[in-house]
Amino acid sequence: MPKNQNDWCAARHMYKDVSFVFVTKSRKSDTVDIYIREMDNWSIMLEGVATDSRISFILTDKNFLGSGHVSQNSYTWFHTTGDNAYSTIT
Repeated sequence: MPKNQNDWCAARHMYKDVSFVFVTKSRKSDTVDIYIREMDNWSIMLEGVATDSRISFILTDKNFLGSGHVSQNSYTWFHTTGDNAYSTIT
């Protein structure tokens, strides 16, 4: 659950659709069952870059493990030198 307004603004982009269904048990019942159905936006993206000296892959997840946090991982291979680089941002 978002704790402040900034979290709420970020969280609302994660959901594509939300629907609510209210069901009463009987006409005289004072209770209601509430069913919530939500559909997430696709939050994982893969990018690739190739140049004369390197090849890079960047994997970004805008809803890491359903937590609402952004995780970005990148791998770069410098094929002219054979060096590798890896970075992560969470």
